[in-house]
Amino acid sequence: MSKKKSKTKNIKVENSTETLSLSSKCNIEGVFDDDTETESITEWKADEMMLLFNNIQQLLPKNDLGKYSTTLEKGIDWNRIRLPNRDPDECKQHALKIMKQLRQHRTLTEMLEDAKKFAENPWKSQQTHRINHPDLPKKPLSTYLKYFLEKSPKLQALNPTMNMSEIAKLVAEHYAKITPKKKAHYKKIYDEEMVVYRQKLLEFKSNHPEIEFGSNGSRRFCDDQKIGPIKPRTPFQLYKDYRLKKYIEENGEEIEENEEMLKIVVDAIREAWNNTISDKKRYKFIKKSLKDQERYDQELKEFQESNPKFVAPKLKSVLTKSELELKLKYEGKPSRPPRSGYTLFSKEMLKNMSDIETNERMVKIAKIWKELPESERNRYNDEATKLGAQYLQDLNDYLKNLPEDDKERAFLEEKSYYNRKVHDIKKKAEQSFVDNTALIAYQMEELKRLQQLHPEKNTADLMNIINNEWKKMNKDQKSVYMNLAQSIKSFVPNKQVMNKLINENDTKLIKIMKTKNEKEEELFRLTGIKKPRPSGFNQVCHYILVNRHDLATRDRLRFASERWRSLSQAKRNAYNLLAKRKFQCYKEVIAKFKENSTVAGSKRSITEESSQKKLNTKKFKTGDGLLYEESSDETDENDDLLSE
Repeated sequence: MSKKKSKTKNIKVENSTETLSLSSKCNIEGVFDDDTETESITEWKADEMMLLFNNIQQLLPKNDLGKYSTTLEKGIDWNRIRLPNRDPDECKQHALKIMKQLRQHRTLTEMLEDAKKFAENPWKSQQTHRINHPDLPKKPLSTYLKYFLEKSPKLQALNPTMNMSEIAKLVAEHYAKITPKKKAHYKKIYDEEMVVYRQKLLEFKSNHPEIEFGSNGSRRFCDDQKIGPIKPRTPFQLYKDYRLKKYIEENGEEIEENEEMLKIVVDAIREAWNNTISDKKRYKFIKKSLKDQERYDQELKEFQESNPKFVAPKLKSVLTKSELELKLKYEGKPSRPPRSGYTLFSKEMLKNMSDIETNERMVKIAKIWKELPESERNRYNDEATKLGAQYLQDLNDYLKNLPEDDKERAFLEEKSYYNRKVHDIKKKAEQSFVDNTALIAYQMEELKRLQQLHPEKNTADLMNIINNEWKKMNKDQKSVYMNLAQSIKSFVPNKQVMNKLINENDTKLIKIMKTKNEKEEELFRLTGIKKPRPSGFNQVCHYILVNRHDLATRDRLRFASERWRSLSQAKRNAYNLLAKRKFQCYKEVIAKFKENSTVAGSKRSITEESSQKKLNTKKFKTGDGLLYEESSDETDENDDLLSE
């Protein structure tokens, strides 16, 4: 018999991860046939192999362009390789064995990097990424392969003239026609073997923690065959199965074999579910889905009791958000009302705007809302308040009739809903800060440029031009300023940090900080004393903006941000403490000025001198006990801020 005829044929079956190696005796051979060779390779320790490869790397020829085997045979002086308890010939043979495990048709220089990886994990094939360890448990055959092994010898005996490809095709046809009960029999055997396999695999992993599994997408450990109870079906899946079964009964079973027709029918069923089915009928399938969920939970509990090491898969909820709301509605939970008068007004207006494009509806509604009289808007706000109060009353009545577990879940759902609303508001506020900061950076840069080009125009006219140009800019054009604003945002302390920094316990002080104070303006007009900047970063940023005239405004802001980032934490703390000290001094000055209301001409110079002296004091101890001192003049330290 020729070599060509004696070779076995590899046949892929049912997209399985297993390959059948079929001979005339219909054997299923192991995935690996080099166990003995691998065992001899792994007799060497990892540090021995790493030492061997490092020695080989040092002896490589300068121009390594030949085949790896040629270089190993003729390009390496093996007598110069010295390993404890290993002779040169043994080192050479071991290196050749390892190189055969790697991807070849490369130079030895290129292969050595993969060889070092092999030394770290010698049980993993570098070509197939499969684990090849003698203690590794064998994965059980799939349900189809079990059927194949059982039926193929009989079919081969009945059809001796058929080759193995034809036998495999015939077995597949027989398998497609067997009853669900028969398939369930094979599935049960597979599940039992799979549980044992997984238990052994867990033991193997715990006994061999040095072996990595599946890091390169190894197909050997992909669980394409699931075990355990059948997952619960969603309302749509139940509806689809119901409609599809009915359609096949009316139009004949041959529809199942026509894939194109079947796809059209399924698409029509999905369209009906999404648009035409009534809420009452939808709720019927929602209840069936929840019942199927209960069935799954019960079966899973029983399965885990008999298989304690089985880890249940994480499943998503069988109900979508809209289906859950429909369920709660039919169970008596009140619908959430509009949260404001504007939301209530928008809801009413949207009913009559089906002829207007979606992206224009809210713009038009906002415009109409602004044009409404104050009394009309108040009416909507009052109505929204009444609906909210009624909702709380109805919700309370609904919760009273629920079991304790359902009551707790409903309460948490309601709480999380309002927490999401608060989170959205905070997120919008943060984005608003970034948008405004980016616009200000653009305005500062453009205003300086336009004032030189159009000296005859006033600032208000120039700002209108700048704002109009900003509106016309696309996202890419604004990205430079947005990135700059985002960078600045990360260094500006938030409200909580500011409260801690300046000790906002005094309500009068809070008012001074949050509102434009007439007394502050009067004090500045009479004495020249300005309110200090709120943080260390603001001080550094202001100093650089004032002194780095060689840079454009946008570059100055970016430079300030980079300089602040480069400062040590101790320096940042020092600047922040300096800001706090200045603000405390300013607080004392503004308090005295408020008591007197005016500054007498004879006392003005004294007030200015004492106040300015306090505000220019920059000597104090930091939290770690370091003395920090800075004069009112430009210090060397501040000069360092200006350097590149």
